[in-house]
Amino acid sequence: MRSTVKVFLAVVLVFLLASPALAEDYITAAVNTLQNARVYVYPGTEGTDYYTSAKLESLLRDGDDLVLVMLPAEAEAGTDLLTLARSLSEGLEDTKIIGLAVGRKVIGYAPNLPVGVAADQMERAKSVSNDSVTALVTFSRNIHLWQKANVKQTPTPLPTITPIPKPTSTPRPPMLPEVKRKLSWLSVIFVISLVVVGLGTLVARSQPLFLMSKRKRTLKQTELQIKGIQEDVGLIRDYRVRTELSHACLVALGLVELLEIEGKSQSYTELQLPVLIGNMGIQVKSFLGHESKRHPISQTMNQKLREVLFNYDDLFTKLQEGNESATDLLASIIESNNAMIQALGYLPEDPNKNDQR
Repeated sequence: MRSTVKVFLAVVLVFLLASPALAEDYITAAVNTLQNARVYVYPGTEGTDYYTSAKLESLLRDGDDLVLVMLPAEAEAGTDLLTLARSLSEGLEDTKIIGLAVGRKVIGYAPNLPVGVAADQMERAKSVSNDSVTALVTFSRNIHLWQKANVKQTPTPLPTITPIPKPTSTPRPPMLPEVKRKLSWLSVIFVISLVVVGLGTLVARSQPLFLMSKRKRTLKQTELQIKGIQEDVGLIRDYRVRTELSHACLVALGLVELLEIEGKSQSYTELQLPVLIGNMGIQVKSFLGHESKRHPISQTMNQKLREVLFNYDDLFTKLQEGNESATDLLASIIESNNAMIQALGYLPEDPNKNDQR
């Protein structure tokens, strides 16, 4: 009996000693990989596949101090999420913004940002995400938006003003009545000129304000369209299509936010975005109609439709990053979308879609 108890205690002791070592091994592997990379996905981590690492890498930009790490739930054995994040940060010399997923848990950690910023951005990402990959995708977008809104501006030094010596007044002879009348007319003309110039300036300035308000209204309508598409995407049964489009909608919302922050005149991307989103909405409804068997399409057309739906995620990501090839890709996709929609025809909203929830 005593020997059995001793064996049991020995096993427990070995397990307790091995757990921190196991967590340390995960962190060491991640730190070693991140010396020459920005993404680390432990092989076989639940919720990941062959393309996960490349998908996360595509979200990062040149010069980013952001790294994304995915570990299996076992990495938390004998420790906790915050300790893992701290150990990872220390291994990277506390110079990186870390998005860490351990199983289904996620955390943001960044000693080089104001206290709580990374954790808050990850909480926001977690609240709108269904899985760890989506949470890291949204966290990356949130960090980029925060960094853009909080860029430190270097103040421009004001030029030194050299005092102008006051002129010495000299006595003038009294003006004749005719000279006074001429000066009075000149004063009236000068005042009228100032009024005309002022009105012209006011009109010139009010026109961009009007255009800006119209622009914001258009962007808001596009944002609402994307959120409507998100609801439809949640009804899709096909897991891969649903996952890809969920990511695409999140990145598209981030693109709209970037356009709003920039506040510039309308670019080609901004002008074409409502058309692209409108086509995307029709294609999603077509896919739902096919799945419900109320509006079936041919196998060939279904395959083409799936390929188009898979392209949106990469397209929106490239548009966010300002990739040079994104504009040409946008034009190409809109052209192919228009042809596909003509082939599909308009499919009305499935009245039974609420039954699919």
